[in-house]
Amino acid sequence: MKQTCRNMANLVELEIKKFSAVYQMIMQQEPPVELDAEIMTKKIIERGVHPYDDQKCNSPVLNQVMSSLLFKLDELLSKHGVHDKQFNADYYAQVLRQEKEIFVYRLTMINAWGLAILEEIHSHSRQVYECLDDWVVDAVAQENQICNHVLEILRESIKSETLKLDDYQCLLPTLSLYDKIE
Repeated sequence: MKQTCRNMANLVELEIKKFSAVYQMIMQQEPPVELDAEIMTKKIIERGVHPYDDQKCNSPVLNQVMSSLLFKLDELLSKHGVHDKQFNADYYAQVLRQEKEIFVYRLTMINAWGLAILEEIHSHSRQVYECLDDWVVDAVAQENQICNHVLEILRESIKSETLKLDDYQCLLPTLSLYDKIE
């Protein structure tokens, strides 16, 4: 799941580069605010934030990255007066606002896609866990049966005062979980 968040950050990074290219063409300078989804995602994951919250069906990592990027983007555009009324009539401001809308739309799509993938991974991992849990229960039950079989053999040998058990008397049933695989 962590890798999925990193992959989503890579996709967001591509969108950031697209937006930055348009911003540079219009403003004739690089954005003064650094928009970096990959580093932000890495730091959030290193802090121990879980990539997926199955109770809320969201990703705290992706939520933090997206909200931080949108905050920085609003800050960037407000610094250069894109939200000012005098700049509103300007063709370049309209282009920049439209590019921002496209950027936000794409971020939303990447976030939704990432959440769908994380939900699918979570669902499959729960299925595997439940199957493995059933296997553990079956294995313990079979081991208990084998132990009871050994105890029965030992009890019978003690009752009959047998000092040595022959190999054929100690044959134990095999422990097999292959028939449990669906």
